[in-house]
Amino acid sequence: MPITVHIIDQSKASLVMSSEVFKDKIPGTIVTYSLTAKDGLAFVQDKMIAGRQGRPDALVVDFDLPDADGVTLIKELRKFYKGPIFMTAYPGKIVDQAVKEELFHYHDACCWVPKPVRYDVLEKHIDQFIVNRHRLGKRFDVDFPSMMVGKGEGRGKRAPKFQGKLVSISMGGVGLVFSTPAQLKRDEEFIISMGIPKGQIAGATAVSVLMGLDLASAPVSVVAKSKIVAKAIAKAKPVMKKSTLTPAQKVKELARLKMEEKIRKQVLAAEVAAASALAAEARKAAVSAMQKLDEYKVKATVVWIGDGGRTVGLQFAKIADSQLRQIEGFLKGLPS
Repeated sequence: MPITVHIIDQSKASLVMSSEVFKDKIPGTIVTYSLTAKDGLAFVQDKMIAGRQGRPDALVVDFDLPDADGVTLIKELRKFYKGPIFMTAYPGKIVDQAVKEELFHYHDACCWVPKPVRYDVLEKHIDQFIVNRHRLGKRFDVDFPSMMVGKGEGRGKRAPKFQGKLVSISMGGVGLVFSTPAQLKRDEEFIISMGIPKGQIAGATAVSVLMGLDLASAPVSVVAKSKIVAKAIAKAKPVMKKSTLTPAQKVKELARLKMEEKIRKQVLAAEVAAASALAAEARKAAVSAMQKLDEYKVKATVVWIGDGGRTVGLQFAKIADSQLRQIEGFLKGLPS
């Protein structure tokens, strides 16, 4: 199916090459262009007005424009344009840094196209983001607690609350998982309370400490204590006894059994002490985890429900610029 592409680039060679790749890859493609960031922004804004023909299905933005850099322009375009945006640029440290700092959460623009534009590289992006419709914004996998609070249906009625676990987050929304199915409806509005950890605790995120006592995420000292207890229990296990014993041997065997019983009690006491130590350290870590959580409350709308209500995706309805910057800062610290 033919598409419309708008290219914002002052280089004639790049304009021609980009146009030819799109027309060859998707026959019937309509190409329009602007030579400056100002003209390009105005053109796209005008076409996005309801009812206007020629809305672009994709944009190609050059980094080196005469009146602005491509990264700044893309950030402005993203305020109202939701389609794929491919950035072209001559490789360099400035481009790398600008993309890493400002466009890290956009799959399409983050995978910028090096200049001079090559057919195979741009074709790959067209396949990925236009033909196969891959996600344009990055979604980061996370693991920390969250709560959804809805609206009360009438006076005196409690607002519905759903305690869950945040498993993914992006600049546009979140994904949650519940232990039991939640009765939700699409387009239903909630306040999402997110406890985002500032750092890691004992090699695990805050939620792994809060959700249970797991040796895999427990402090090394606790794991070592548990191993010592396990070895002591193994040594204290009774051995096989002979079926026929002399009176003297029976006396010695009785004394040995009493000693074994004493050892087992000592081991049991040590095991209880170790378990108490594990619980104490876990509680301490949990308190520390709570102190290292930044709570964010964001209004969001249910956009999809899966697994009978056990999984849900929500889109941020409106978020303050300050919170947006904080979440963006948090996402920068996550692996892509």
